[in-house]
Amino acid sequence: MDLPNLRTLDLSTNYIFRLDGNAFRTLNNLRVLDLSNNLIAELDMDVFVEMDNLRHLTLSSNPVSHIFKGGSEAKHPNLQSLEISRAPLELFSGDSLSSFSGLTRLNLSLNAIVAINETGFTATPGLVTLDLRGNPLKVCLCVYTAVCLVVNVVRTP
Repeated sequence: MDLPNLRTLDLSTNYIFRLDGNAFRTLNNLRVLDLSNNLIAELDMDVFVEMDNLRHLTLSSNPVSHIFKGGSEAKHPNLQSLEISRAPLELFSGDSLSSFSGLTRLNLSLNAIVAINETGFTATPGLVTLDLRGNPLKVCLCVYTAVCLVVNVVRTP
């Protein structure tokens, strides 16, 4: 199906468990993609390789255990907002964001993230909003000391 003018696509709550590598190849003008509340456990960023206009990607409420596990060297510098909340993510590493240099908003709330490594956010220098609420963070080795302090203050009884 060819929909060259489509800008927003909501595929939430559709029991999607896998995305074919060519699923979005003809949607070059798509800006907003919502894949929340599906059954996606692994996601290869090659699926979005020709989507240069994609600005907002929502993957919340999926059983994603690793951010883009198996992804290629595909770069997505135009993606501004990424939401992966309410998922079973436990570890967050800097490699996870290396393809998203243009991110300004990242929502990782309500996951199971217990640690953030020291390179966690160095690939996203323009990050303005970071939502980590509802994670059982125990170790924060990131270069953003202020983030660590806020997390520790919130978690202190």
